[in-house]
Amino acid sequence: MSTTRKNTGRKTPLHFNYEAHRFYRKVASHLKSMLGKQLPRHIVIACSGGPDSIALVDMMHRFACEHTVIPVVVHVNHHLRGKESQRDAKFVREFCQKRDLPVVVLDAKLSKSGNVQKMARDLRYAALTAAARITKSPVVLTAHHANDQAETVLLHMLRGSGPRVLSGIHAKRLLSQKIQLLRPLLPYTRPELEAYIENARLPYVKDRSNRSLKYTRNWIRKEVMPLLAKQNPRVVEALCQVAQQCREVK
Repeated sequence: MSTTRKNTGRKTPLHFNYEAHRFYRKVASHLKSMLGKQLPRHIVIACSGGPDSIALVDMMHRFACEHTVIPVVVHVNHHLRGKESQRDAKFVREFCQKRDLPVVVLDAKLSKSGNVQKMARDLRYAALTAAARITKSPVVLTAHHANDQAETVLLHMLRGSGPRVLSGIHAKRLLSQKIQLLRPLLPYTRPELEAYIENARLPYVKDRSNRSLKYTRNWIRKEVMPLLAKQNPRVVEALCQVAQQCREVK
């Protein structure tokens, strides 16, 4: 594990753009409603280096400039993609150093046998929970958004899941007795985040495994969702409503 917080002498200033700022203000207001009146001193943020998590880290950088909050960025390197995994870890570390944000890079090697995605997910949440305990942060943030929710609902529909599972990704859930997982981007769509990234001029890395159709979620994202959107351009909103209705089932 490596933890970095140092002044490199080359801080990256916030790029001001009205559209990016307006979107940030919406997310910040939503996050504050999730956190409550008393803001925590530290907030742990999961970051893969991809566009969604980079957008969240950038917004938390802005949030920290306005409030007495210290964002702690956590990246977990599973070494599953060789040099690309090393590139991602290096990118996240440097992205945070340029903004003088504390960053923790954890090595958690996995074999490529078994349910790799589940094992990697479980290890990441364990790492995030540990980082929250060490920093005494009561919350961990991830960058799941509305399109992730829609894809999750479709994935569970294909498996014949019932209402409890079709409730999808929850905006809040407990990681441990004193640590809560929050997803402040869940009300917002991938195109909204892509617009923010472009307007804020944010760099990011791409995970080549996201292009592989051998993973059902990727197939849903790349093949199924575009077809459904032709019939209903608001399909993401419709599937998110399904999740919400299933959460309301007693």
